[in-house]
Amino acid sequence: MPTNPIPEPEDHILDKFSPHIATWFRDVFAHPTPVQTAAWSAISAGENALVVAPTGSGKTLAAFLWALNTLATAPGQTHLPVVNPTTKTSLQETLTAESDGNTTEKPRPYPTTSDMIETAGVPAHAPSSGATHSQIDIQTNTQTDAPAGVKILYISPLKALGTDVELNLRAPLTGINHTAARLGIHHPDITVAVRSGDTTAAERAAHIRNPPDILITTPESAYLMLTSKAATILSTVTTIIVDEIHAIAGTKRGVHLALTLERLEHLVEKPLQRIGLSATVRPHETIARFLGGRHPVTIIDPPATKTWDLSVVVPVPDMSDLPAPELGSTIGDYTIDDPLGLASPLVADATDDSEALDGSALGSSEMLGGSNVPEAADSSETPDAVAGPDAGMISDPPVVLGATSAGAATLDIPAASDTTTSIWPHIEQHLYATIMVHQSTLVFVNSRRIAEKLTAKLNELHAHACAHDRARAAGVGVQGGDDTDGVDTWSAQHALSIPPVASRGRPPADMMKPSDEIVTAPRDIARAHHGSVAQEERARTETLLKEGLIKAVVATSSLELGIDMGAIDLVVQIESPPSVASGLQRVGRAGHIVGAASTGIFYPKHRADLVNTAVTVQRMRAGLIEEIRIPTNALDVLLQHTIAAVSVADWDVEQWFETVTRAYPYHNLDREVFDAVINLASGSYPSTDFAELRPRIIYDRITGTLSARPGAQRIAVTSGGSIADRGMFGVFLLGGGEGARRVGELDEEMVYESRVGDVFTLGASSWRIEEITRDQVLVTPAPGSSGRLPFWLGDQVGRPAELGRAVGEFRRAVAQSLAVDSAQDVAEKPNVESEQIFDGLDEWASDNIRRFISEQRDATGIVPDEKTLLVERFRDEVGDWRVVLHSPYGRGVNAAWALAVGAKISSDMGIDAQPVSGDDGIVLRLPESDVVPGAGLFQIDPDDIADIVAEQVGNSALFAARFRECAARGLLLPRHNPGKRAPLWQQRQRAAQLLDVARKYPNFPIILEAVRECLQDVYDLPALVQLCEDIRGMRVRIAEVETMQPSPFAVAMLFTYTGAFMYETDSPLAEKRAAALALDPKLLAKLLGSVELRDLLDPDIIADVDARLRRIAPDRRARTREELIDALRILGPIPIVDLPQHMLVDAFRIDDLDRQRVMRVRIAGVEHLAQVSDAPLLRDGLGIPVPPGVAAPTALVPDALEQLASRWCRTRGPFLLADMVAAFGLAPSVAHNLLSGLVDTGLIIVGHYRHGVDEPEYVAADVLKLIRSRSLAAARAQTQPVSHSAYARFLIDWHGISPIKTTGQPRHDSLDVGDEIYAVCEQLAGVRLPASAWETLILPSRVRDYNPADLQQLCHDGDIRIVGAGLAGTNDPWVLLLPAECAADLVPVEVEPPTLSPAARSIYDMMSGSPGGGFLFDSLVDQVGDPAATRVALWELFDCGLVSPDSFAPLAARLAQGKTAHRTSRTPARSRLRAGRPGRPGRQGWMGRIGRGYAGVIHQTPPDMTGRWGLSPIPTVDPTSRSVALGEAWLDRYGVVTRGAIQAENVLGGFALAYKVLSSFEESGKALRGHFITDLGAAQFATAAVIDRLRGFADTDDVTGWPSGTLEPNVCVIAACDPANPYGAALPWPGDGKSPSRAAGALVVLADGLPVAHLTRGGKTLTWFLPPRAEISEETIIRLVVQALSGAVGKNLTTRITIEKLNGKPVHESPHLEAFRTAGARLTPSGLRIGAPPVPGPQNRGRSVTEAIEQLGDGLSGASGRGSTGRRRWR
Repeated sequence: MPTNPIPEPEDHILDKFSPHIATWFRDVFAHPTPVQTAAWSAISAGENALVVAPTGSGKTLAAFLWALNTLATAPGQTHLPVVNPTTKTSLQETLTAESDGNTTEKPRPYPTTSDMIETAGVPAHAPSSGATHSQIDIQTNTQTDAPAGVKILYISPLKALGTDVELNLRAPLTGINHTAARLGIHHPDITVAVRSGDTTAAERAAHIRNPPDILITTPESAYLMLTSKAATILSTVTTIIVDEIHAIAGTKRGVHLALTLERLEHLVEKPLQRIGLSATVRPHETIARFLGGRHPVTIIDPPATKTWDLSVVVPVPDMSDLPAPELGSTIGDYTIDDPLGLASPLVADATDDSEALDGSALGSSEMLGGSNVPEAADSSETPDAVAGPDAGMISDPPVVLGATSAGAATLDIPAASDTTTSIWPHIEQHLYATIMVHQSTLVFVNSRRIAEKLTAKLNELHAHACAHDRARAAGVGVQGGDDTDGVDTWSAQHALSIPPVASRGRPPADMMKPSDEIVTAPRDIARAHHGSVAQEERARTETLLKEGLIKAVVATSSLELGIDMGAIDLVVQIESPPSVASGLQRVGRAGHIVGAASTGIFYPKHRADLVNTAVTVQRMRAGLIEEIRIPTNALDVLLQHTIAAVSVADWDVEQWFETVTRAYPYHNLDREVFDAVINLASGSYPSTDFAELRPRIIYDRITGTLSARPGAQRIAVTSGGSIADRGMFGVFLLGGGEGARRVGELDEEMVYESRVGDVFTLGASSWRIEEITRDQVLVTPAPGSSGRLPFWLGDQVGRPAELGRAVGEFRRAVAQSLAVDSAQDVAEKPNVESEQIFDGLDEWASDNIRRFISEQRDATGIVPDEKTLLVERFRDEVGDWRVVLHSPYGRGVNAAWALAVGAKISSDMGIDAQPVSGDDGIVLRLPESDVVPGAGLFQIDPDDIADIVAEQVGNSALFAARFRECAARGLLLPRHNPGKRAPLWQQRQRAAQLLDVARKYPNFPIILEAVRECLQDVYDLPALVQLCEDIRGMRVRIAEVETMQPSPFAVAMLFTYTGAFMYETDSPLAEKRAAALALDPKLLAKLLGSVELRDLLDPDIIADVDARLRRIAPDRRARTREELIDALRILGPIPIVDLPQHMLVDAFRIDDLDRQRVMRVRIAGVEHLAQVSDAPLLRDGLGIPVPPGVAAPTALVPDALEQLASRWCRTRGPFLLADMVAAFGLAPSVAHNLLSGLVDTGLIIVGHYRHGVDEPEYVAADVLKLIRSRSLAAARAQTQPVSHSAYARFLIDWHGISPIKTTGQPRHDSLDVGDEIYAVCEQLAGVRLPASAWETLILPSRVRDYNPADLQQLCHDGDIRIVGAGLAGTNDPWVLLLPAECAADLVPVEVEPPTLSPAARSIYDMMSGSPGGGFLFDSLVDQVGDPAATRVALWELFDCGLVSPDSFAPLAARLAQGKTAHRTSRTPARSRLRAGRPGRPGRQGWMGRIGRGYAGVIHQTPPDMTGRWGLSPIPTVDPTSRSVALGEAWLDRYGVVTRGAIQAENVLGGFALAYKVLSSFEESGKALRGHFITDLGAAQFATAAVIDRLRGFADTDDVTGWPSGTLEPNVCVIAACDPANPYGAALPWPGDGKSPSRAAGALVVLADGLPVAHLTRGGKTLTWFLPPRAEISEETIIRLVVQALSGAVGKNLTTRITIEKLNGKPVHESPHLEAFRTAGARLTPSGLRIGAPPVPGPQNRGRSVTEAIEQLGDGLSGASGRGSTGRRRWR
């Protein structure tokens, strides 16, 4: 195609224009630019043109002025005021204004075919050159009947750019009108309008009534107009101008636009003149083909005369001294060498490089889901690192470059504090000073989050500077005002008045003070501008900057394209721009006029970013723009346009194929692939598994006609577009009604983590959340409040391979220059080549690069570049290998390479290397082995690499995300509620369901498109293949090196590797913890057993589900012919006699159905109605001939019978074998084999589901899941939640705790004391409690006449195992009492073995050698050698849970030796089994009974070492069996299991494990899930018996008095950590203040289930709670508390209590002191004393003879003993 045709001389080119237009141009401009001259030569000849020229060269005027000239020589339309929309419209209004009401089935005419499309030719609208006044008058008189409509269609990738162009057109139109009037020339009214997502429905309707001459729109709006009745005004278009074509050509938006242009040209019926404009595009030929399709395009690319003033500034001398997050800045960015720019994947903003294509800037009605594209990763939240010793010091005053046009202004920048360990304070100060000496500055950043932070920081610095200046002017001393933190005297004398910020760590919003606090608050100097700020706010920001009311705008790529921002004299780029083209676009905003120079300053964030910035700036100077790759054959876009085009008018399939292939992205589209897309759109699916997908068009294969089904146009309009929906929440001001002001938008994850009342920052303003709805976040301004910064999640756009190759070349050049410099003598001349390398970099920047490369060379001996890749390996902290491949080729190459390397390692070694890729390489983690990992891991045959990546990508998260976007773009996942936000999780769920079905069919078009997009658009597979070929051909070598620690290049990649797993694993031990969640479903089902499902399924729900699936329910019957056809597609053939059940009576006649779509067949002797597409299935599956006149594929369908059967099973409830036999006429054996095969695949489940049916029943797995879930939901709906106090009363009774006033009634009459203790231990199995609480509070409150000897007996018999679990007090360990039969399943699992002392390790190894054995203290002393050391070691092992005593006596002795959590005056009780003979003084332990030879040792055994010691129960390895045991224990312990109760136990796996287990309990019928306790959510589990029992404790309907309705409530005193106390665990503590704790030693007083008091450990602080109801007086509460505590002391549950504080105040200052004294408490000098020392009464030990005989007689009838095998479980 022609390039740069010889232009006419500048003096003659204007002669082609009308006189008044040429005169206006000469009056305004001195002469045309070379670009304008060349462009007008081609455009005036009617040629298509691609105009490539730098920003500010006049190319936009070149395109528009000739368009105005053509309109000036043609009649104008009815005058329509220039539209400048500022309001939004709802999607429903858009549909009302645009839809043609295509909901009927009337036939549509074929579209008219263009008579002749041969060459570009000269359009009819092009006037001859040099038109005279008389010619113009003749044309005006002869063309008065020209149709009204749009003549010039201007397409902009951004709404803001379109609005800006509309404003800029006002001046030429006004000037031309005045010139025409002055010359006496008639000039028609030329009208201009803007149509975008912000245009209201009324304005759109006005456009249709009075079409403008020039319509400015976006690609999505152009698509919407073509898919609505607005297409009529586009039928007169003659010229299309596509501005900033580079921004969309390389994306699917460009593919979408290409099809839109071809559809528009088909509508116009003649070739359109196409003009493309761009400043940064390469290769020109490819973009020209994209623009013209099959038409030739002339490339206008004159020599560029643009002047670029680019510089790279580093505000610190040594960036390596800043390795940690700053303490002095709110930006929070790390400064280690991290070329990937990552902080945390969870908090990473999505890539902002594409924000030029921002969906927010496009409008919700124009996008696929109405959301914006992702932004770049934000590097703002990272772990701390070590700061350098000299961080933050500035030695010399920096120079602000580009300060004025006359030259650089030397300024002093106040330095950051010398304790600062980040580069951000230096950048902030330097940037602020630079902004203040310039008139207008545009600051670009790569993420929205940094834009918000930096804007707030600049305004904060300005506020401090103004306050400092005012204070200095008033003569008030400002602390630190003259302190420059280490800057020299020269700097101090010339410093700007920017005082050091006193508190750098404050949130950005702190600087915004209410007006009553700061009367003269300074005006903000900066505002944020990005895609998540509302369009109105962005427009206001642009206006403020243009009018000079603010000094700077901090923007992302939302201002990157050709928006005219006024007289911008400086552009600042923070960190390296995403690409060279992006950098040129951004810096081009400065000097955006013809001939002006563009000045740009670049601030890198760290040393690796400095290298990238230096390379990018050098390539910007040379104009080396990256190549654009146009996506080809995007099937999802083709599917969308097919449905959209057919929804407007019927198409011939051949004509549509011709139209599609005229678009360049589809010029080589294979016809077979095209047919697959048509089949998908028309419902010809590869299997009946896709029956739920509703076809959108009808394909008549005989006539080749494509027609629309009802609703197709609505789907194409509401769900069309090319930008993925991210489920963004709109942010609106509260109380605005329908026209509420839009503030911006927030990411779905951000909103899910927010609550009402939270304050966040958006647009550098603080907003308080007042309400969160399904679609919106309603806010109010919150000035002066500290707001958290939002985050936006998304993908990242990596470094292009071409730029990566340049980075490698730069590294190599620097390394070579360093080698030359070191070889030269100091006296020699400086290296000229080195100076060229660092051209444009300031001195500190050059020094930092030299130091960075030098350190890498010293660390590895090799500097990796584009020709030498480096494999660096070293060991991590646990001895595993970390392997780092240094490859500068960018994320597109490295990500695909990492995928293949991971697959290779998994195949060869059977391990997951967890590869993480980035722009600068790949990181692997390999376990320790004999084989040293090397370069061989990365050497893959180039012939295989593409296949390996294609095979592996299908299982990646990237593929799942791209499949979701492709399916939505292809209209397979339409929006259920147009105009409403579609939650992202819901989109993912729907896409996952479709993907599960589509995976079986690799040729499914959306599968193919998702794979293509991953391999071609995300990964750079061609570059990777070429790299592998270069490695094989030795053109690129891979070197190896082993280091002791990571090299400077590797540090950043390792940080990225850690960040990739930081939020997934949460800690280095999380992988081991995750094993606890790896439940085996089959083993779980086996352990849980099965309950008869017919008892769990609701018969009414079974019937309802069956009716709805078979579409015979009243609301599911067919109302139209199309709905009946849908029913045939989903259900399969329907008997004719049953059709009345499936359709509304008299709705339509069956004979009226289209015979090309349905047919009559006989199955098993019964006439059926079936869809035509089922003909091959019926033929090959049942042997039914294809009816005459029905076209059916001749290919054999091998699984036809299976498809028919599976569809039939999926569309009904439980059925019998006889039902399938009757439905298909099969033999019983054939039907049985068929169902057996489906059962084996898991599609069908056999069982018993209905009462009264004894034969085996079959049901589809998905249907059974639906019935089960609805049955459970119905059961949950029948339960009414009880109050918190009701649950507390239930839990007290559930644990058998007696009120404090009772004298101890038998807990269970059928159980003796030993059985009661065993039952308590069963219920508390797995709960750790202080040893001091077991025998003082836990067991005595639950067991009648508790005697420690009974517990000793159970331990001696082996029924109860004692396991330690840490320390609760000095000599008070946490203890678990576990029944022996379940101890292994309930003993805690230690993730990592504890570190033991040598003595403890020796004892443990000795016991491990004899598992199951018991060891006396003497034998252990013999092993260790020191009795004292042995004693300490044994207790160390016990506290670690590794060894256990055979009785509670050692623990009782240990408790008597020191301070415990629960103090008691009772001495340790003896065992009933006395040692020695009666009358012998003293007590001997177990060692005294084994023989006289140990008499000498017996007296040396410490009291806490008596008995035998052995290994604690070994935890069960299988997590599934452990989980089942835990689930049973939780249900037995709490009755109702809640999240809080599980979290209070701190079990391994947490509530995530509990939910998995208990959900399985629910599925097996062992538990129910529901809302049983109010305000605790629906994640509660209980058994049916517990639910009935819980209802018995419900509150009374009386709203006065105690909740249960009693007059004298039951009062209990229990340990705060007792599971019977739900407060602080399952239930919250009352009150809004500081909550009490469940610490060991604390007591709780419960009255009628309400917590009335909390006593801290030691009894020094008593917190009593206010009465919950007004009828209960404070005196009553205090009386109950004193009585309860006195009773606890009297029962020996605790010692006497001396309270020093009441509700946080000293008792002597408490206003309730007298009330406590009145209630019985005594005031003493040390505090308030409750309870006198108990007077122990006579205690009978053992039983009387009478009691023994009575009990013996009762037990002769068959009562079992207390052995572990005969222990009765009372529950």
